[in-house]
Amino acid sequence: MMDPVLMLQAMAAFMLSVGYCWLVGSLIARRWLVGRAGGGDAVRQLRTFDLWASGLAIVGALLVLMAGAAAMSGLPLADAYQALLPMLGTDFGRTGCVVLLALIALFGLRWFAPSGAWWSVELGGLLLLTFARASMGHAGEAGLLTATHVMEALHLASIGAWLGIVLVSAGPALAPSAPMVVDGGDANRYLARMSDAAMVAVLVVAVTGAYNGWHRIGSVGALLPANGYVMALTVKLSMVAVALCLGGFNKLFGLPMVVRDPRAQTTVRALLQIEAVVLLAALFAASWLTILAPPTAA
Repeated sequence: MMDPVLMLQAMAAFMLSVGYCWLVGSLIARRWLVGRAGGGDAVRQLRTFDLWASGLAIVGALLVLMAGAAAMSGLPLADAYQALLPMLGTDFGRTGCVVLLALIALFGLRWFAPSGAWWSVELGGLLLLTFARASMGHAGEAGLLTATHVMEALHLASIGAWLGIVLVSAGPALAPSAPMVVDGGDANRYLARMSDAAMVAVLVVAVTGAYNGWHRIGSVGALLPANGYVMALTVKLSMVAVALCLGGFNKLFGLPMVVRDPRAQTTVRALLQIEAVVLLAALFAASWLTILAPPTAA
């Protein structure tokens, strides 16, 4: 049976990552929606989802700190609170506090600015959150703003953009009742921007993922002994490959169909929903990777 502390670390990382990805995707989508047909209504509708995503990420960040206290002290989860204050004095604890405060600030921004008027401030908060999160994992061991740390931050941001855009588009942005879809005037342009942005994000994910893989694994030979890290990595890469196929189909065939017949938006949205589920599965596998030692650490 797996250690409950490790299980909590993985689940907390997943919760934090899902909330983060939604916030990145919402920020990008809201930038596109401003000035579009029904764009103001759509931005206000996204606010509820943004608040839930922020709340989920805040709970995840708190659980990450609690699990970290238990792991560092060797105490069971029920007694981990005793080690929480000493843990907050470590680099991991201080960085975790920065992550938590950034998320609370983002929650406040969406609570007090339903129209998204403080978009630039939100962007700054997300950048701070991204670099803080990047320093909490394996990349943080190399030091702040090193090549490894920056590449990890870019990797997190591009994953957030890809999954976040897909989640927002598969959900409220392209819902049948969404003003943009009902009016029809700007839905096609939104889809085109979504597709182009997702493609750029995928390219960045590929480049930064290759760098991180080389840095952590070292060589292909290190993957040959089957272990937990290799299995989780295989699941993650398999899910990413499936998502790429779904996204590629939508770009090459789905979007041209929408141009010819707006009713094809239903098909495109259905494929986006499947892609979102697959990417969430990949994110779950990636969360398990955070609690497993890469081959180079052996």
